[in-house]
Amino acid sequence: MTLRQLEVFSKVAQRKGFAQAGEDLNVGQRSISNLISSLERELETKLFERLGNKVKLTDAGEELLISTQEILRGVESIKKRIAEVSALKKEGDDL
Repeated sequence: MTLRQLEVFSKVAQRKGFAQAGEDLNVGQRSISNLISSLERELETKLFERLGNKVKLTDAGEELLISTQEILRGVESIKKRIAEVSALKKEGDDL
């Protein structure tokens, strides 16, 4: 399972569709579908019920979404802290 798969999974869940998520992420619908399919294979469960152009999370998908949101918040926190450390280091180097 990769961070990219989780980001895509989260966006599909948020937008309730592969095409809509692809538009937001500037990625083709086929790539979105392939990432989700590989995630479902790895987890050995369906994450979405496909309903025409829309999708709905399965129970397993709902559980994964909760964990994914926590992970993505953690990643953003790490990026922010690293940027702050880098900015402080740069300020110290400028002195």
